[in-house]
Amino acid sequence: MVTPIFATVANNNLEILDMLLDKNATLSVEDKDGSIFPLLLATVMVRNVSLRPERKKKSHTKKYTQGHDDCVLKLLKAGAPIDQRRKHDGTTAVFAASAEGHIKCLQHLLRSGADINIPSTVTGLLPQHIASHLDNPECLKCLIEKRCDLNYVEPKEGYSPLMIASRAMNTECMDILVRAGANMECKTKQEGNTALHICAGKDDVEAVKILLAGGSNVHAKAEDGDTPLDIASLELQADNVRILLAKGAVRGIRARSCFLIYFTTIGIRITHL
Repeated sequence: MVTPIFATVANNNLEILDMLLDKNATLSVEDKDGSIFPLLLATVMVRNVSLRPERKKKSHTKKYTQGHDDCVLKLLKAGAPIDQRRKHDGTTAVFAASAEGHIKCLQHLLRSGADINIPSTVTGLLPQHIASHLDNPECLKCLIEKRCDLNYVEPKEGYSPLMIASRAMNTECMDILVRAGANMECKTKQEGNTALHICAGKDDVEAVKILLAGGSNVHAKAEDGDTPLDIASLELQADNVRILLAKGAVRGIRARSCFLIYFTTIGIRITHL
């Protein structure tokens, strides 16, 4: 059921919102599909669109926005159910704020005692996963300050927040997680890959350096026996091969002579095990 509070929150009309709250408007009301409720709507609404400064080695700028944080604060003070969930996927306002990068909304929610351990019922991801995946480092910092589980692995594929950030090559989030003490040896369920395996095959030397600086194991083996060096070789990532070799990496059991030939021609010596 759509009530006046929906339009008021969507338009960020604080004066009318105060009037509705004085009249004891129902704060847990949902639309007919159960896909939106006032607190979630205020969290995801977009305002103040601007540009995040271009990051090193990124070829693009990223738009970031702010939700209707003043509405969020008023709703929370009026007693809106802080951990209310969207019916079809279990999304909470905390999860949505972490996904959208709406830092002020997230801060209001966390200060009011929102539960940070409620996962999506579809993906099993927690807020720290989605912040890492969608490259929202400030939200990730807030969640870490509230002692979120850095090493929680989502149930489907076994990805931790660091592994998700590594897969997306979100190096700022990776650095935050490594510095916060994230376990770098978590492995995916099927392939048995670590974050270093994931990054070794990608064209992003900075990501590999972050993991190595944090002490990631260069000798870790996936289920098929491949080491990060094998993955870097397979994907012809010469810079990653050089860095891994400098850290004492060795080839795994699936050594291929074609890799030896290729890297010898570009001046990298790899011992054929």
